[in-house]
Amino acid sequence: MLKTHMSKEYWILKSPSIDHDGTIADSRTSVTNEFNKTYKTNYKVAELNHWNAVKDWCNEIGKSDDEANEIEHNLWYTPDALLKAEPIPGAIEFLRELFIRKINFTINSSRIPELRESTIAWYQKYAPFVEPENIKTGMPDIDGLVTKVNRINAVRSAIHIEDVPEHARSVLKYTHAYVILMSNRDDLGSLDLSEPELKRLIRIKGENGDMPNFWPIHKLLFG
Repeated sequence: MLKTHMSKEYWILKSPSIDHDGTIADSRTSVTNEFNKTYKTNYKVAELNHWNAVKDWCNEIGKSDDEANEIEHNLWYTPDALLKAEPIPGAIEFLRELFIRKINFTINSSRIPELRESTIAWYQKYAPFVEPENIKTGMPDIDGLVTKVNRINAVRSAIHIEDVPEHARSVLKYTHAYVILMSNRDDLGSLDLSEPELKRLIRIKGENGDMPNFWPIHKLLFG
């Protein structure tokens, strides 16, 4: 984990922005388990580490490109599948701590607009103290990553918590926010970040091959 010169108080008081899938909700495990169950495979959650992973799995079991696209859509873009995701360990406790401290935060997801209601339903189940107006998804006809970056700039978030390295890169390049990146990937050098951008990156990795969880972030920001 990289060190920074910012104080905890400054970070948590500046409208934290927090991604949803793979950050608050363990969507990767849900998607991986559903794929394995349906197609009698044995893929690991850690293997779902890039955008086309599900399509690659489909090709490996002999599915056509059209079939792969349909399977990926059904796993990642249908409410019933995504509602099965459990919270990342420590994530709900982190959000509750923000709520108790009256710190305004945004769930800043790049999910398609059609998934907004199911995203709100997920929070009603696991974190009912999160107000629907603080849960943001994508906007019609605008790329989800663009809306994510624009929201961070609009409220001048000092920190964004993310699990996708490519999204972290865009936040670092097009905002002034620090980024906590929850990722085990070893190819971060390919993000081509400048030295000032790297100084705003804090990386959280999982231990013993597990995916990252929220407890190190909780300790970092709240002690």
